[in-house]
Amino acid sequence: MKQMTSGLVAAMVMAVAGAGWAQAQAITSVYSRIDAHCREHALEDEPVVLIRCNAPDAWQIEIQASEHGASITYTYDQGPVSPALHTPARGLFGRFHDVIEWREVLGVPFASIHRYFDETPGMMSGGEDESYQTLMVTALRPETPDTACVVAYIDASGLPDANTLARDAADRLARGWDCALDPIWFDADMPSVDAYIAHLGHH
Repeated sequence: MKQMTSGLVAAMVMAVAGAGWAQAQAITSVYSRIDAHCREHALEDEPVVLIRCNAPDAWQIEIQASEHGASITYTYDQGPVSPALHTPARGLFGRFHDVIEWREVLGVPFASIHRYFDETPGMMSGGEDESYQTLMVTALRPETPDTACVVAYIDASGLPDANTLARDAADRLARGWDCALDPIWFDADMPSVDAYIAHLGHH
């Protein structure tokens, strides 16, 4: 991953501004579930379960789940598989929510939003039980070798309207996102997309 140079900052600002044409198009949400309709396969040599599910349009996702955490890959129309995507670890144990939100225009998904749960039992930390929730916003780029990449992480435990922020980040940033960039971390210090754009303007 790379940090933003002045050229990249300018490109990102132009991409955010240039997304205005798409804002005129109706952006809608559809949802898929990780449920009994998915195919599940346990690996023999290690405690990992692979869960493959169909998703909107021609997308497929695969969850790689173990006791201590999970990652996800995306595939479009049997094309290249994305890198394994995951949230930053915030606890000893972690899992994805069983519902994925897909943001789309005219029936074509361009981003997904997926909630992740981190937990650390107090008996293992010597303190109180700890739990955190993070929303992962993923850009869907089937025309590129990456196929999909993370745009942003949202601290859903610390921000009061994390779902709205996740949709705003998806709608305004995902379509022009450079997958070589580090994902944005939205929290109390970076609480909105507007704050992120203002931050870019100071670099």
